[in-house]
Amino acid sequence: MFPIRISRRQSAEMLKTTSDGNVTTSTLTLEPTPADDGTSVTCRAENPSTSTVLEQSQPLIVHYKPNAVARLGLSLDPHNIKEGDDVYFECSIHANPRAYKVTWQHKGLPLQHNITANVIVSNQSLVLQQVSRAHAGRYTCSASNIEGDGVSDPVSLDIKCE
Repeated sequence: MFPIRISRRQSAEMLKTTSDGNVTTSTLTLEPTPADDGTSVTCRAENPSTSTVLEQSQPLIVHYKPNAVARLGLSLDPHNIKEGDDVYFECSIHANPRAYKVTWQHKGLPLQHNITANVIVSNQSLVLQQVSRAHAGRYTCSASNIEGDGVSDPVSLDIKCE
């Protein structure tokens, strides 16, 4: 009989191990998180009397809805944005499978690419040219994949009037 030892991560829980003659069966149950995507679970069987070791790893592919994080462009000082400045936002997205749609919202309303209105939407970036007081407020980005939709926490844009 081969005693079975399962190498497992902290989030995994072994439910049962049964032995019947020369067969030992182990069951492993886990609730994967997005952080588990790309990691592996390994099953290892050892026979101490013959020093025989059998090992097999299985990569985990975890599908999950997007996690979106909006932020003001890194080169901008959020406390020193004045009317007439150009402003940009970035949306970082973690998702599996990849997000097929990214949208931006201002005060809860969708933003559209509109060069004449100085609004440039390009994938995961939003550019506002020559901002005015009307551009002040809360901005969010949203991302969608087959698992669902993810919306970022809002980012506030404050504009100093001249």
